[in-house]
Amino acid sequence: MVVNRLAESLSRLLPGELAEDIKHNISSAVASALDRMNLVTREELEVQEAVLMRTREKVEQLETRLAEYEKALKQFLLPKGKISLLGLLHALMLKQKRFL
Repeated sequence: MVVNRLAESLSRLLPGELAEDIKHNISSAVASALDRMNLVTREELEVQEAVLMRTREKVEQLETRLAEYEKALKQFLLPKGKISLLGLLHALMLKQKRFL
């Protein structure tokens, strides 16, 4: 890390105690700056990635089910876009049995 290299260079150039003080102050300043940036840990990022992955899978499953329902609905459309109610009820009952 750049900060570590800078601190090492300073410790070689300055007397021991002064170099340690500067190294400590630099480390504190960097830690403080990082705290203000609202960064997340790798663990938190991985948890959110897993949540996102499960959400995407669920959306894909729901899209597939919706496409199946739309396909079944189209089979029972009559001229002028009217629906055969008996055919629709039959299709829904068949679909319910398959998803239970």
